[in-house]
Amino acid sequence: MKKSLCLILILCFFLPISLFAESIEQQLTSEQLREFNYSKLSFDTQSGSFGSLSQYGSFSTSNYKYWIPFEGTEKISEPLFFEIAGYEKEALAAQKYEKTRDALFWSGLITSAAGFLISISADYYDDARYTTGMVIACIGAGATAGGFGMMISNKYPSNIAEMAASDYNTRLANDLLGK
Repeated sequence: MKKSLCLILILCFFLPISLFAESIEQQLTSEQLREFNYSKLSFDTQSGSFGSLSQYGSFSTSNYKYWIPFEGTEKISEPLFFEIAGYEKEALAAQKYEKTRDALFWSGLITSAAGFLISISADYYDDARYTTGMVIACIGAGATAGGFGMMISNKYPSNIAEMAASDYNTRLANDLLGK
């Protein structure tokens, strides 16, 4: 009884508000709406998976989901997205994440190439040099894989991006309306 009474009270209060509430975008003139659409923050989510089959018959997969930020129709970086939204702490953390990702990927690639060069320059009987080169190449390959893994992910999940975009877009529309 209490649950149904509570539900009825909630519906009586929120239903009229939702039916008669006009969205901010509907209040804008066509010129203001054009400006809003060119300046608003949004994002698109991408997802997929990849897998591998080992020589022993085991199969492993990895799923990924990331979001791509936009200002209007222009693709922007994650740090710039948060900077425009006014989320400075998140912008700095995303910028640090991107620098770490790039450094990990490129240093791993260079290290892997150097290790490979060391191993192929080894004499036929120089097992230690060959082994050292291959170990260095494997370490570099691991770092490259880690950097690549960071490339298909974001520092922050899409719900944080949605909150930042919503806050910014509301402020933008209110500024355009002069509120």
